[in-house]
This record gives sequence, C-alpha cells and structure tokens, in this order.
Amino acid sequence: MKPTLIALVLLASASSAASQEERPPARSFRGLVSEVAQVPDVRRVRRLRIAAAGMAAEGADAPPTFDLLGQRVVPGGLRRERFPELSYDRLVVVVQDVDGRELDWRLVQNPSIVRAEAPLLDGRLQGGTIELDSVEMSIAIPDMPGVDRVFLYRPRWTGSEYWLDPIGQVQVGR
Repeated sequence: MKPTLIALVLLASASSAASQEERPPARSFRGLVSEVAQVPDVRRVRRLRIAAAGMAAEGADAPPTFDLLGQRVVPGGLRRERFPELSYDRLVVVVQDVDGRELDWRLVQNPSIVRAEAPLLDGRLQGGTIELDSVEMSIAIPDMPGVDRVFLYRPRWTGSEYWLDPIGQVQVGR
C-alpha cells in the first residue's frame, strides 16, 4: 500500500471515529435513569431556545439539525422526575460537560408532534397527530458550572422497555 493511500485510510477512520464520538449510541432509558441523577436543588435555570429541522424525517438519511437561537439564565427550579414515564411524544435531554460527563437529564414534550382534530362530514370529530418538520423548542436545564452541550434522544418502545435513539446535540457552553 502506498503511503498516501495509508494516510487516507487512517484519516477516514479517524474522521469516522470522531463522528461516532459526537453521536452517542442508542441506550436504555432505564440505564440512563439509574446511571445519571437529576441535579437536586436547582436555584437557577438555563432556558435554551432551539430551532430544529428535519424532525419529521424519521428513518431519513440525514438526522435532524439543531441550532441554538438563544439562552438566558433565570432564577427558578426544575421539577425532579420521581416516576419518569416516556411516550412517543416526548424527548429526553441529557446535559454534558466538556469532558463528556453526564450531569443531568430531563423529559420534554416533542414539539414536532401535534395533536389535531377535524370534523367529519357527519359532524363527528376525528383526531390524529401531525408531525411537523421544522419547529422551535424551549428547553430548561439546570444552570451549573461546566455545562457544555445537550444531547437529544427520541424514545423507541421495544416491547419491553424504552430505548433512546440519539437525534442530535446542541452546543450551549459559554
């Protein structure tokens, strides 16, 4: 093998490894809850405004994209999830520091899933859900030293438990 070809192969494998590090593997929700405690006694909250595109394209080649539109710190607290329950219309947010340590997790409504009802010809209402492709979301996380990014996961029911599929991340460190 020629030296330039070896260098290209090594560069490609390093690039592939770096992209895999950026996107964590699917994981068990039960495992997340047992491994990562929610931060107790939060006195300040960081409110993140995030634009999400490609949310309705589940199974598409490109994952959704997330852009931080703004953030602000406000006094207040966050509710601890004592008996967390997932469903298809929720997202899981995991807060990490610069070193990749998981500091906290939160359940949030998935803003791309909207319940809609429309009248039928006979006057009865028919309900369903609509999945929006582009949305703006607001997420509250604890304001604490070292916060660098948040990972967003979509829950998937396996028949016995929920698994979390990574859908993206947002850099929030200052």
